[in-house]
Amino acid sequence: MTVRKFITAIILFLSLTGAKAQIPAIELMADRDAIKIPFTYYYNFIIVDVKLGGMLPMRLILDTGAENTLIFDKSYVDFIGTEYEREINILGSDFSSEVTALIARRVPFSIHRIGHTHSDIFVLNENLYHLEHFIGTEINGILGSNVFNGLVMTIDYDREYIKIERPDRFKAPKNAYALPFELQNGKPYITAFSQCGYNEGDSLTYLVDSGAGISTMLHTNTNPSINLPENIISGNLGSGLGGFITGFIGRMELIRIGPYEFKNLLSTFQELDTVLYQRADIKRNGIIGNQILSRFDITLNYATKTIYLVPNASYNEEFQVDRSGIILIASGPNLNDYFIQDLLPNSPAALAGLLAGDEILTINGIHVSLFSMGWLARRFQGKVGKNICLKIRRDGKKMRKEMTLRDLI
Repeated sequence: MTVRKFITAIILFLSLTGAKAQIPAIELMADRDAIKIPFTYYYNFIIVDVKLGGMLPMRLILDTGAENTLIFDKSYVDFIGTEYEREINILGSDFSSEVTALIARRVPFSIHRIGHTHSDIFVLNENLYHLEHFIGTEINGILGSNVFNGLVMTIDYDREYIKIERPDRFKAPKNAYALPFELQNGKPYITAFSQCGYNEGDSLTYLVDSGAGISTMLHTNTNPSINLPENIISGNLGSGLGGFITGFIGRMELIRIGPYEFKNLLSTFQELDTVLYQRADIKRNGIIGNQILSRFDITLNYATKTIYLVPNASYNEEFQVDRSGIILIASGPNLNDYFIQDLLPNSPAALAGLLAGDEILTINGIHVSLFSMGWLARRFQGKVGKNICLKIRRDGKKMRKEMTLRDLI
């Protein structure tokens, strides 16, 4: 699987000290009824351009699954002369470890020349994540849902913009399916009928998480109806605050969100640390990420706690899955040097003799440094039976390897 399939919730971070951020939403709107914010949809993540302090350009991932905005690199915030109020603990995305962060109050920033606002932000003491190596483009942090709290937010994945509206001027989209969501710590949760493993299915609670580049993640020890599928792959699911996230990859039989069903879905399964799970007062069974969300125009009315779903042009597209067993990382000043970080055992890549640490130079004769990490990953999502010829560099020596793509699960 490529890294994209394994990065779970980019930063599912929660303040364990109860710190609350300012709400900058109304300030951002000024006297307007609605604004549109363009974004780049890259590698299953929504990337928004912002300027910190009105001067420092940054790229943040829009994360409805995060209450607060988080900056990975403290030096950015130090540069604009921000003072920190105090240090807090943040629960890592694996729900089994904590890291420290600083709170900065009313930090000025602007969103893509749309508007200026101030927001309390969390700042990591140390950049433990280096997400750019996993998705192949620079990422400076997370844009949390507190920026849009109390407003109506529509995410148009196909046209790559976010629309923000005042609730009193909002009109529900035509032909939309509406369902309620529960708001916990600024994050939206919905219920969806789900069938996993050998059970008959149950209604489960999911975090609606635009910061997750996956289809679904299920927490196996939160509901007796969540059983591991018969065929699974175990290992690292990705990287998050606190370290690597371990778990399983397999297929869930069904998830039904209102009238919309997705069957035989490649999903991730993880057991949560019970003590920290209860301490954080989390009441969810899993996550729904962008591989499902991007099939809809999604509107979140935070005022009425209603989500509207309208299937878009991507609704019926086949879910893309890796068929090589390669987990990639990007390196170099332009993030266009590609290395194999890890391999799944008995995968086509492993059987072809590829090793962790190999640098990929060409694929079927094409120099990969000319293309994005997403382009390279799509080559490994080709049809079953497709032959892939790679030129690699290992310990300074160039060599060729061939593999044949196949389904891994």
